[in-house]
Amino acid sequence: MPTEPADATKVKTTQQALKTERASKGDVKGKRLVVASYVFMVFCNAVGFSGVFNSGSSVNMRVATDGLTMAVWTVIYFLQLVLIAAQCFAAPDIENLLQQGLRTRIAAAFCLNGLWLPICSAQMFLCAAIIVLAYLCVLISILWTVVIAYRNQVVTLHQKQERAFIKEQTIVNNWDAP
Repeated sequence: MPTEPADATKVKTTQQALKTERASKGDVKGKRLVVASYVFMVFCNAVGFSGVFNSGSSVNMRVATDGLTMAVWTVIYFLQLVLIAAQCFAAPDIENLLQQGLRTRIAAAFCLNGLWLPICSAQMFLCAAIIVLAYLCVLISILWTVVIAYRNQVVTLHQKQERAFIKEQTIVNNWDAP
């Protein structure tokens, strides 16, 4: 079985050390950005919901949601708060993923989510629809990044298990040989 040169092993060890060091320091500015964007989102939604931006004329609402339907937003905002806490205290592997632009996209999603309701309340429906579409694109981008990272992690784990199995079989086969 071929072995890696000492220099390649040294480079891998140095790269791992740098990743761990970067993850342990964390991205303080990114964490603050996500927290600030969440606060902005909650503030904008509270202002938009209060009707401050209404121009005085009311839109004829033929369909309105009931209290139970709107209560789901309590769960959603709570889960977003859990996401904020989790990204602030992430494990090194997750921290590396967050530092690859994921935090910025999470902050953008919070900001876009905060903007659409006041703009919709101001009856700028086309602009609100464009913001919601941009929000959807950012959410898909976040999901795509997480799915790809998870897939890569599973593939890497599978490859490590295969190597261990092959190594074990080689030892067992060599043991039995005369």
